[in-house]
Amino acid sequence: MSTYRVEFEMSEAQLNTLLTTMQPTPYIAVNGTTPISQSNAALNAWKRLSDEMGFDHMTAAPSRINEGDRFFTATPRNKT
Repeated sequence: MSTYRVEFEMSEAQLNTLLTTMQPTPYIAVNGTTPISQSNAALNAWKRLSDEMGFDHMTAAPSRINEGDRFFTATPRNKT
């Protein structure tokens, strides 16, 4: 398993998708079902982004090198 971190830069479209996905969703409870929680929505959005960009979604953190919302560091996913 990799332990080193690499800086990644997501596109503006990827950032917009990530932010939109993490917005709270108003709902009306029908038959006892509720929408996915905001934290689970965020986790799922990072998981999808990690699948596109090749990193472990559980290791993503803001970049300390570059400023801006599109930059982050994470552990690269091992290729199998």
